[in-house]
Amino acid sequence: MTRDAATDDFLRAVGRLKTLIAALSCRLPPNGPQRHQVKSLAVDNAQKPSRVVPRMVHDQCMTMLKQVGALPVRKASNGEVEILLVTSRDTGRWVIPKGWPSKRMTDASAALREARQEAGVTGKIAAAPIGSYRYRKLENDSSRLIEVSVYRLAVKKERKSWPEKLERSRAWFDLETAARRVREPRLKTLIAALRKA
Repeated sequence: MTRDAATDDFLRAVGRLKTLIAALSCRLPPNGPQRHQVKSLAVDNAQKPSRVVPRMVHDQCMTMLKQVGALPVRKASNGEVEILLVTSRDTGRWVIPKGWPSKRMTDASAALREARQEAGVTGKIAAAPIGSYRYRKLENDSSRLIEVSVYRLAVKKERKSWPEKLERSRAWFDLETAARRVREPRLKTLIAALRKA
């Protein structure tokens, strides 16, 4: 084996190692449906011994992360549809209740669980999502891209006390105001579409 060939083999081995480390550093959520995809990403990129490979794989891993969210709705006394939003714990901006899916329940049930824990509301949750949106979750000096499947929740009961009451605020908004308060464009569109529902 020539020196050049040995060097190429060494660089390929280093590239594989960096790729595997990057893939494993995605910190996928426990019980998440994406865990099995990390290995395939590492294998697909193993032949690219470049310094940018770990970052590229990390970005791909971020796009795989999935959450479920509930869009709590009710009819106001004037007949208009209202949306319940909660504040996020890290930035305090207005968001919908959302969290990680679970293998022990359907995604719709998981979305209902988040609404109960974060907003203190229960009711009838749709079996299928009405759409999805993406956002970046900031963590220390990095961020993760997360896609949220949104389930409409017809609120039947609003509790005075709930698990995250001391960590969040909640408030009802008309559709126009709610669409302005949230940051994500696709979530704005989902909220605005309820006017036609």
